[in-house]
Amino acid sequence: MWLLYYCYRYVDGTGGRALCPDFKGWDDLRDEFDLCGSSVATDGRTVIVGANGNDVVAPNAGKAFVFICTTSGWTMEDELLPTSIALTEDDNFGHSVSIL
Repeated sequence: MWLLYYCYRYVDGTGGRALCPDFKGWDDLRDEFDLCGSSVATDGRTVIVGANGNDVVAPNAGKAFVFICTTSGWTMEDELLPTSIALTEDDNFGHSVSIL
């Protein structure tokens, strides 16, 4: 499953919006079975993107990624995995994400 994404930012003082530059680091994440982008949370200039089908730890164990908006576009800041438990097959971490 491929996910199509667009990111807009508000243009200061104009009330308009503009298409943001591409996410830096995003191309490395777009595996068609990772389901990257199936869940997304935003807060200001921070975006968390879930990839519950990511297989790096175990099949469909999942992962989430943090992107920060800078003056040159969106840059991947971090990769999130739980610290209190070990992920196993079909845990689907990143199925739902939020910023508190």
